[in-house]
Amino acid sequence: SNQMDNRQSITKFGGVELILQVMSFCKDEIEVQRWGCYAIGHLAKDDTSICKSICEAKGVETIVEAMKTARNEPQIQGWGSFAIGNLTSCSFEIREAFREAGAIEIVLEGMKTYPNDSIVQGFGCLSIGSLAEENKKNWKIIGSKGGVTIILQAMKSFPRNALIQEKGCYALGNLAGFDANGSNNASSEKPDGFEIVLRQTNSYSCEKAVVQEEKKDDDEEKDGGNQVADIASICEAGGMQQVLRAMRCYPSEVQIQKRGCIALCW
Repeated sequence: SNQMDNRQSITKFGGVELILQVMSFCKDEIEVQRWGCYAIGHLAKDDTSICKSICEAKGVETIVEAMKTARNEPQIQGWGSFAIGNLTSCSFEIREAFREAGAIEIVLEGMKTYPNDSIVQGFGCLSIGSLAEENKKNWKIIGSKGGVTIILQAMKSFPRNALIQEKGCYALGNLAGFDANGSNNASSEKPDGFEIVLRQTNSYSCEKAVVQEEKKDDDEEKDGGNQVADIASICEAGGMQQVLRAMRCYPSEVQIQKRGCIALCW
């Protein structure tokens, strides 16, 4: 496509290096960081060769540093997560590099800090889902930092946002791909009670979606800390109900239906 050709041309003529250099030189310029994250995320989308070029030019460190430096800027948190999500979808090695740079922690921190920002929540779900894909170490960190609770809260808070519902299903699907011991769940049977969950949600109406905030006395419980992000804990936390609700609310959204089916395969 013309868009793909344009992105490849930008990369060929040094655009990736230039964007990242500008971000490094202008660390305190919020708009530079915001649009730099957006540009890198856009260039990286569905192109492994461009993702590799970005990483070779220290794109991993630059994006994560931008988010760490501007914790009080939700747009940088959101578009930084956008860049992380698109880059980490390209390869296992890139997912490893982002974990080592602290990406999981900064993405989840942003989602907790800005629960009402749809961009932060949507692209946070994207990046967590991508980081979790076939990566046991990342899965463990996401679980220990309360990732399941954070993803589910995003989906509950934005029942009418198709992006958040799709990316939330995507994240839950990848997290559910492991069992409590961190083994791949691809061939495992559904846990007890799975069919009951399906029956209980058959009558769910999108019009009746209600967001309820539960106050916790214990901070660790409130943050969902020390979780294991496996299929059983996701079911227990209401994850499967949330996936089914998303699928019912958006019957014509192909990506939501696909991500939902994947999440329900485990």
